Amino acid sequence: MGESSQLTENTLVAEGLNFTEHQTTLTVSGNGILAQYVGLVMPGTDHRKFLCEVEVYTDDIAYLDCCHVLGPQPDSSSPAELVYGSPVNFPERPLDAVVNISVRVKAGANPAREVYTVTRVVTNASFPELTLECEENCDPGNTLQVKPLQLFIASEILGTTEFSLPEHPVGFPLQNWLLAKNASDRQLMIPSGVFQAEGFYTVRLSDVSDGQTRISEWRFRVYTNPSVPSADNGDFSEVCDLLPSDGISLIDKFCVQCKGAAAPDHRSDSSLH
Repeated sequence: MGESSQLTENTLVAEGLNFTEHQTTLTVSGNGILAQYVGLVMPGTDHRKFLCEVEVYTDDIAYLDCCHVLGPQPDSSSPAELVYGSPVNFPERPLDAVVNISVRVKAGANPAREVYTVTRVVTNASFPELTLECEENCDPGNTLQVKPLQLFIASEILGTTEFSLPEHPVGFPLQNWLLAKNASDRQLMIPSGVFQAEGFYTVRLSDVSDGQTRISEWRFRVYTNPSVPSADNGDFSEVCDLLPSDGISLIDKFCVQCKGAAAPDHRSDSSLH
């Protein structure tokens, strides 16, 4: 479920679904995801499933967008900050509602950048905020597969903490996350090569104390690595250029430019610095 017409780029909400012999309906929770597309992916090529009807329904709160829960943005608000007025559909903001907010910034011909944050409605504004920040591989709009991801807790811990992965793309083996994550009381480190499926991921930190739960999330997007076209006999001299052609290692900066490589943004040329 998600906003992309390419099903495998959307969030996986359920897997391993099976109908018993006499079962006629199957209900799956969307876990509060705001989605335009709903899809069913069947592995392999020798399977067929005939669906008579697919129904998508919501409750009153969980699937509403942030403007309905947090309130509308005033016309006079500055582009440099997010300001929300009073909610339009509720006398007050729904308790424990969680809103994921994404901001896309583009200046001139420069590549667009995306940042993400999560907001949760609580009863007491004095309840200290839980903050999850990044230490390595920190571009949420283009997190690299080939580098480890390291996050840390930048606020006070009140109780028991846990790291989870509530959002990941279709095709991502969740067991890879469970086996690879290295978590301590204040840090989380995921080795390189774990997040190989292209799409959005969300790491959630939960802190439970005296029956109350605080959460903080780090949402990021992973693209596939650029692929280089094949070369005869493994000779890439006609495909890739080294710029500059000579220099001193560890002192001079080099760039490998490969023509015809398929980059994440579908450009025909890619550079490796």
